[in-house]
Amino acid sequence: MIQMILNCIAVALSIYFIEVCQFQQRIVIRPSEVKPRRFYIKKFNKKSLSKNFYRIYKFIAVQSVGGAHIEDIYKNLHKVIHDKGLKKEFQTFSILLSQRHDVDVGLDYLKEKLDFEEGHIFVDILISMTESGLSSMTFQKLDHMMFQKYLSEIRLQTERVKQSYFYAVVVFTLVVVGMLLIPLIHQMVFSTNKIFI
Repeated sequence: MIQMILNCIAVALSIYFIEVCQFQQRIVIRPSEVKPRRFYIKKFNKKSLSKNFYRIYKFIAVQSVGGAHIEDIYKNLHKVIHDKGLKKEFQTFSILLSQRHDVDVGLDYLKEKLDFEEGHIFVDILISMTESGLSSMTFQKLDHMMFQKYLSEIRLQTERVKQSYFYAVVVFTLVVVGMLLIPLIHQMVFSTNKIFI
């Protein structure tokens, strides 16, 4: 009777542990599922933003080397962004540029929406690119800097995933060992009682 109750508890703990691991995996693998509304610094995590900014800088560098017009580059920025909330803001930016043909209005909109440090830097770069253009050397430096930041974020995320999987394996191993040892200990106690009584 006791053995059956202990086995039921062990099975219930195993099922709970598997559910927790699946939930943890969903959180770690899909950080862009967060649906932000307005202020990115509060709702977004910075990792998602730096990944998207790296893609944007890379896109601008490739397009400017290819000789594309600045307004056309700005209109297509939303195509390289994967984060839904940030993509929506850049789509609005693209629509403003298409309707008004005034880059300054679009940049003012972005400055208002990207109200945090990386956003200010990005908008300032777009403003200076609009006014004077940026050399390929400047974009190579920016690209290198953003790539290093992007790689460091990926490394941090990988370390967190490894750590969470390690803890998951340890807990699962303890549960399995407990499931195997509890019936053995119960049988040993039962046998000892039979021998000495």
